[in-house]
Formats: sequence, structure tokens, C-alpha cells
Amino acid sequence: MNIKIPLNGLMLREELTREERDPLLAEMTEPLVQAVLKDSYIQSLAISLLETNSANRLDEHSNLMRTLERDALLSRSVENLPDDEALNERRTKGLGLTRPELSVLLSYSKISLFTSVLTSNVPDDPFFERDLLKYFPDKIIERHADAVKNHRLRREIIATILSNAVVNRMGFSFAHRYSEDHGVARPEVVKAYAMAHEIYDGDRYWLPIQQLDNKVSADLQTRLFGRAIGLMKHVAIWLMEYRWSQRSINEAVEKFRDSIGELSQMLPDILSPSYRADWDRAVENMRSEGVPDEIARQLANTMALGSAPD
Repeated sequence: MNIKIPLNGLMLREELTREERDPLLAEMTEPLVQAVLKDSYIQSLAISLLETNSANRLDEHSNLMRTLERDALLSRSVENLPDDEALNERRTKGLGLTRPELSVLLSYSKISLFTSVLTSNVPDDPFFERDLLKYFPDKIIERHADAVKNHRLRREIIATILSNAVVNRMGFSFAHRYSEDHGVARPEVVKAYAMAHEIYDGDRYWLPIQQLDNKVSADLQTRLFGRAIGLMKHVAIWLMEYRWSQRSINEAVEKFRDSIGELSQMLPDILSPSYRADWDRAVENMRSEGVPDEIARQLANTMALGSAPD
């Protein structure tokens, strides 16, 4: 696959000769292809998770549509989304939004969060420089790290990364719904999720489940993802309620990550008898459905780790 990647967005066009630029483009092709495929996988997964319980969450999804309309972002008629009468009919029939409709809301939710985050001070947290550097291929960072750090679209790139992450992993209603219900600014909800993900190393829960593709049923994978989502949601809310989301991410990570990691290693031995019985039952149920022992134990830990910050 031969992909030409323009470098003007990196502000490097005038700094590189053709002899320097062409080999660099060739070296970046494969990493960029892999990044595109990974992003496509994650977005498809996000839509599948939304589709699984779309009927039960029709009211939640309807409220999101109205929120996006109030923000003057979404026009249901333009996007062929159901009006209130059609929504009532689906509610009567026990139906939810379709996969294409969920895809539209996924996109608009990201646009909404991107705009909110960009106009806040969240992208200025020094922690997110790491994400900025990871956004570009290694070869670019090896040679032009300073140019990337001072990129004129630095804040826009960070806002894009954050809005994508919270919507893809937590669903498109989480940030908007919590913000509206509790009077917390949307950027703070996004930051709280990023904080929770870093403290708990969220990929430790997500990636093993993804690796079960075609090894266990899709229904089982969906339920397993629910455990990871539940943990991240619980912790993000805890961080907001105790105002940690108003501090720097590095401060929260320094306070909680190592200690929670130690507690995680001590599970399930430190659980009380009743909680240990629930943990054992959860592990056995997952094993019986084909989940490897290590993954089953790790996901069972999510039942207890939500209270770890206390």
C-alpha cells in the first residue's frame, strides 16, 4: 500500500528537502496504516456496544439528541434521525436507534466534546504532552519532537484525542449526561475519565477483552466490556465528586496509581468472606464461558477496585 502523507500539518515542509522528505514518508506509511486500522476497529466496537442495549437506552439517546440540538450542532431532519413521534413509536415497539443512527450520534458527540474541551484549559495540562507525542509516528518524534511539542494545532490534537477516547470507551452519552445531571462542565468529565484511565491503566482491562475476538461469543465480550466500563465510570465520578478532577492529572496519578496497583495485587485475599464469595463466583462464571483464568481474575477485580480510592 503506497500512501502519500502530507507533512505541512507538521510545519516541516519548509524544513525538509525532497531527499529528506520522501524516505520519511515511506517510513511512516506502515505505522499510519496500522493507526487507521486500529481507530476503525475501536470505533466499530464502540458502535457495537451502543447497539447492544440501544432499546433499553432509547430515552438516554433521545436526550442526547435534544442536547445536541440545543447546542445548535445537530439537525435531526438533515441527518435523517427519528423525530419525537418516531421515537415514541419505537419505544412502544421496544426498539432502539439503528446502527447508522448510532454512528451519526457518535460523530456529533465527539464534535461536541471536542469543542467544549478546546475552549477549556484541559488541553493545557502538561500530562497530555505524552498523548500529543504518541499521536505521531515514532520516526517523526525521533527527528522532530520539538516541532511537534510546539505544533500550532497542539490544543486541537489533544482535544481530538480526549473526545475520541471518552466517547469510544464510555459511550456517547456519558459526558453529556453527567454534565447535565450534576452541573459539571463537560471538559471536567472528559478530564476525569482521562485521569481514571491513567490511574488504573485502563488498557489492562480493555485490551485483553479485545484479544478474545473470535475466541468467545460477542455477547460475552460485550458483558466483559461492561465490567471495564463500569469501573472507569465509577472512578471518574468519584474523582469529580471529590474534586480531584480540578487538579492536575500528574498530581492525581502520583497520589493514587501506585497504591491502587498494590491493592490490586493483593486481591482477592484481602476481601471479606461475602465479597470473596462474589469474586469467586464471578471468576468461575467467566471461566465456564471460556474466559482465560488470568483475564477472568482481573475482570473480577473490578468489583472491588471501584472503592480503592477511598
